[in-house]
Amino acid sequence: FDMLKSAGFEDVQMEDRWWDEGDAETKDTRHPDITAFNPRDRRRYVIDVVGAWAVQPGGGQGPWRDPGHSANGKAQFKWRSYKGALARQEAGGPGWLTKSTMKQTDVFVPFAFEVGGAMGDESEDFLSEAAKVAEHCRRGVGDLTHWSAMIWGGHWRQRIGVEIARGLARCIERAAAGGRVEGSSARGRSQEWDPSCC
Repeated sequence: FDMLKSAGFEDVQMEDRWWDEGDAETKDTRHPDITAFNPRDRRRYVIDVVGAWAVQPGGGQGPWRDPGHSANGKAQFKWRSYKGALARQEAGGPGWLTKSTMKQTDVFVPFAFEVGGAMGDESEDFLSEAAKVAEHCRRGVGDLTHWSAMIWGGHWRQRIGVEIARGLARCIERAAAGGRVEGSSARGRSQEWDPSCC
C-alpha cells in the first residue's frame, strides 16, 4: 500500500469492495487486497497478495527447485480463483464500468512471495513496473537526490523482506505460545521462566 503511494500510483485502495460488486455475491466473487491506478500506462492494477512455503518434492530428497517456484504455483492458484471475476469484468456486467473504446481492462497481479523472501515472476515484474512508475512520476530523477540515498526499488525490496520476516516471526511465536499471544507486539511471555512460579 505504502509502496504504491510512494511510487506515485493514484487512487490506491485496500480491500476494494467495489471491484467485483454485482447484484449478488457468488462463490467466485473476489475483492482484491489492493487496487491502484498506474499513471504511466493509465490502467488500474488489481493486486492480490499471497504467500507460499517453499517446498521440495520428496521431503527435501527430490531435485532442488528454483527460488520462487512455490510462489509461482500460488500465483497460478490466484489466477484460477479470479477467473470468474475477470470474465465478468471483460463482459462489462453489473458492477463494472461500461466498456468503451478507450477503456482497457484492469491488470491483475497475483503478488506471490515465498516465506524465505523469494518473489514469484509476476511479483518481480510488478516491482519493476512500480520502479518505472516512480521514475515516471519523478521525471527521471528518482530518489537519488543525495549521495547516500538508496534507490527506490532496493528500499522497497528490503521493506518487503522485513515484513515477510515479521510475519514469519509472529507465526512462530503464536505456535510456541500455543496460539495465545499477548498484545499485538512480539513481546509475549516466555514459556521458560516466570517469577511467579518460584
